Amino acid sequence: MELVAELDGGSGLEEWAVRLSRYYDWLDIPDSPMGKPGPHSLLAACTLQARHGLRVIPHVRLYDVTYTGFKAIAKTLAMTGIRRVVVLRGDPPRRGSRVEDLAPEEAMEILRSKAPQVEVGLLLSMRKEWSMIEERLDQGPDFVLVLHYRAKGWEGMERLAREASRRDVKLIPYLVVTTRRNVSITSRLGNHSLVDESRVPEEATRLGRLVEGILFSAPGDLEALWRIAERLTSKARGKTVGEAEY
Repeated sequence: MELVAELDGGSGLEEWAVRLSRYYDWLDIPDSPMGKPGPHSLLAACTLQARHGLRVIPHVRLYDVTYTGFKAIAKTLAMTGIRRVVVLRGDPPRRGSRVEDLAPEEAMEILRSKAPQVEVGLLLSMRKEWSMIEERLDQGPDFVLVLHYRAKGWEGMERLAREASRRDVKLIPYLVVTTRRNVSITSRLGNHSLVDESRVPEEATRLGRLVEGILFSAPGDLEALWRIAERLTSKARGKTVGEAEY
């Protein structure tokens, strides 16, 4: 099972990326979440890959790019070492106009034609109706980042795992970690993926039986991702994190 760490765009992004790459299989960089400008996901990913050889998953906010701009991105990705990309509409920008030239599935097809070596991921929310969830899987992404994975309970995740397996789609749910340091942030999220730090190993064990990877997010507390990785590595009894069987 792959473990993915979300870099939340705070200070010291490069230093944290190098540090966390010791334990995590992939590093995920969101693109201006909540519509607030942050480090440019694609530029940061290319920099980390080129300088340090890290495996990074950048996001592309379609609300920020025109059709022409996205095709330029797709053609340029073919020249980089980036191997995974997530395309999403994103949150409306806090300031400026919103571009609506492309839907995520259209962007996915452009990437596949211009940069076929890149695996393309979409978002999938378990808050949606099953008909919409299955429609997203039917669009044929290589993987999906699953939001609110507990919204339909464990039976819902078991069903999702079966549906994704039939379509050969990898599942990578967000597990949002609540700590003493970030509780003021996470308490406002209303997220069905919240897990207290003390329960993360237990939750990862249960979730890992159903999915191909877990994306760990600890908004405002990257130190927690380090602590979690050390605990999971210890649990794996000598195996690397990516090889651990939970």
